[in-house]
Amino acid sequence: MAKAGTKHAKSSRWASRWQEKVTLEPVRKSVLDALRDNFRICQRVTYVHRMIYIGESLTEDVSERLKDVIEKVVKSVNDHYCDEKLTGYFFYYQKYFCHFIEGSEETLMKHLKLIFGNETISSQLGRMKLIIMYHHVNMRILDEWMMVTAKPPTPLERINMESDLHQVMEKVRYCIEKLYGIGTALRPIEIVIEEQPGEAYMEQPRRQSKPTNLFGQVVNPIYPYLPELSVLELLLTTPYTQDLRRYVEIYGTVAYMEAYEDLVWPISSDNTPMNVFEQEVDPITDLTIVIPS
Repeated sequence: MAKAGTKHAKSSRWASRWQEKVTLEPVRKSVLDALRDNFRICQRVTYVHRMIYIGESLTEDVSERLKDVIEKVVKSVNDHYCDEKLTGYFFYYQKYFCHFIEGSEETLMKHLKLIFGNETISSQLGRMKLIIMYHHVNMRILDEWMMVTAKPPTPLERINMESDLHQVMEKVRYCIEKLYGIGTALRPIEIVIEEQPGEAYMEQPRRQSKPTNLFGQVVNPIYPYLPELSVLELLLTTPYTQDLRRYVEIYGTVAYMEAYEDLVWPISSDNTPMNVFEQEVDPITDLTIVIPS
């Protein structure tokens, strides 16, 4: 028994010395680990995309029924299972509307399919154009979804409805800047109040107080950022902007996958030309190539 105990002690000492000499490989951090850490910091599950599209109502005005249906569509997507909820705002005039909406790839496409799949709302929608699509945005412009309306501003200049590509792109940028301004004006403000030197606390975000002009009249905070009706009409009329229905059709179509053999390298031996280097080939004389005179 003593010999067995001595032998076991020696083996334990040998194992401990061996472990001291062996350098264990450090745990490697993959790209997936870094991606998960970034999502956790941002409090997200997946990437968030931003979509801005405009449209027109075929009725005399954007009816209450149309607004209710769009609101129900967004609420339905957010209330059911979704990886990233829909946020942003739906802005409308009497005839035109703009939708500044953010969410995951799945939730954005789901809300579009629900809109176009609803006969009630589809019958009231006319031309609809995609203004821009941002992928993997850093932060949301709003933390919730809301509806906004206002009286359209008076246009400062006359717009040519047959503008070329360069002029249309200038108006696209102009419209995007306006819509970003509306989103910024709708944000709640955070106020830091210092009670003692070196100590401060953050109040809950609250709505910004209504600004007033020199005469004490209340001014709508989004008024400086309202897009003109002529700008929206140009973007809906021009062929240089993407039709939203066509975009959904293209995006929702699964691409044709080529045969597996055509995508594999090296190719199978049956299709390999083994004699390509056995004789010299002069492409100019041996191949049927038409040389321009």
